[in-house]
Amino acid sequence: MNRLESLRAVPVRKVAVLVLNHAILLAVCLGGDVPYVVLQTLLAIELLLTNVATIALYPERGARRHAFDTIKLAGGLAFILFFVVISYGVVQERGSGHALAVGFAQFSMVNFSNGAAMVGYIVLRLGWSLIQALRSSEPRVAWTKSNLVSGGTTFVAMAFMAFIGLIAGPILFGVASMFDVGVSADALLDVLMVLTRFATAMIGATFSEAEIEAGARQPYVDNTA
Repeated sequence: MNRLESLRAVPVRKVAVLVLNHAILLAVCLGGDVPYVVLQTLLAIELLLTNVATIALYPERGARRHAFDTIKLAGGLAFILFFVVISYGVVQERGSGHALAVGFAQFSMVNFSNGAAMVGYIVLRLGWSLIQALRSSEPRVAWTKSNLVSGGTTFVAMAFMAFIGLIAGPILFGVASMFDVGVSADALLDVLMVLTRFATAMIGATFSEAEIEAGARQPYVDNTA
C-alpha cells in the first residue's frame, strides 16, 4: 500500500485534529499582523532550532557532523526563503520588476521587540518539548512524534510553497482582482501555505508506529548516528 492509499486509513480523529490545528493557524495568519514572508522566516527559524535541539538526543553523532547538518539545513532554508521572498514580490507587484525589493521590504514591518518575542516563544516551546521528551521512556521516539515529523512536513510544505507561490500565486491573485475580490497578497499566500501544510501533514499522519520508531533511531539522511 503506497503513501496516498494509506490516507484512507488515517483515523477520523487524527484528521479532525489536523483540520482544527490548520484552521487555527489560518485564523492566526489572517488575523495577525505578521507578514507572509516573516511568517515563513519564523517557520524556518523553528526548523533550524529544532535541528539544534535534536543534537541533545544524538550525542554519539559528534560535533562535526551535527555542525555540518546544521549548515546544510540553514543553506536549504535560505534557498527556499529566497524564492519565498521572490514569489511574494511577484504576487504583490505583478510584473513590476521589483519583486525582490518588495519581498525584502516585508521584514521592515516587524520591529525588533516583536521579532524577539516570536523567536523567544519558539525557543520556549521547543525547550519544553525537549524536556518532556527527555523525561519519557523513549526520548527519541517522543521527540520524533512531537517535532521531527511535523518539522519534516513543514519543510516540505515550505519547499512546495516557494514554487506554488511563484507559479499559482500570480494567477490566483489575477483572477481575484478580475472579479474584484478584495484579497491581499499576504492573505492569498497564507491560505495557499496552510492548505499545502495540511496536505503534507496528512501524508505525515500516514506514518506507522514502526516507521516513526525507525526514524527515531536514525533520523539522518546519511544513515550514520
